[in-house]
Amino acid sequence: YTLGFLSGDAKSPLGDSGIRDGYSVSVGLGLNISAYVRTEINFQHNGFRFDKDTEWAAAPHELSAASNAISGMLYFDLRSRYNPTGDVVRKRTLIPFVGIGIGAGRFAFDNADTDLGIWIEGRRGFFAAPRADAGINFMFTDTWGIDLAYQYQMYIADKFGWGGGIKSNVINVSNIMATIRVNF
Repeated sequence: YTLGFLSGDAKSPLGDSGIRDGYSVSVGLGLNISAYVRTEINFQHNGFRFDKDTEWAAAPHELSAASNAISGMLYFDLRSRYNPTGDVVRKRTLIPFVGIGIGAGRFAFDNADTDLGIWIEGRRGFFAAPRADAGINFMFTDTWGIDLAYQYQMYIADKFGWGGGIKSNVINVSNIMATIRVNF
């Protein structure tokens, strides 16, 4: 889930539009490097809805954007993930973690109809996004677990939003994510 109050704004020649909410879906493959370090490569799709109080849009509740990215992450578990006697994942144990990484992909803003009767074309392009995660992992069994995490991303690209004359190159986005984790 995207936290709108922690997220950046999309720009338009008529004004800004803050992210109201959104969602994130991620699928990946990871590797446990040690009892404390793991790495992951994943595909992440983000969908965003923008501020319903936007003054310049005729249908502000329909303002939206999406991004698709491939990401690489390095996670540091703040507690050992394995029992000292072997590679058996600790069951029924909370393991806090932090992670850093970067993603790259495409973004697309939907077209917008303004109250002034002007149709504004949405921007499309490529971005890079440094990322940071902090969360807790809970393993139900040796195989199945869940991560609850806060993810911060800094989307860096050329001109996010709608219309021409936009100077903004950065949108900061924060998500709360629940991830099912399967070890095999």
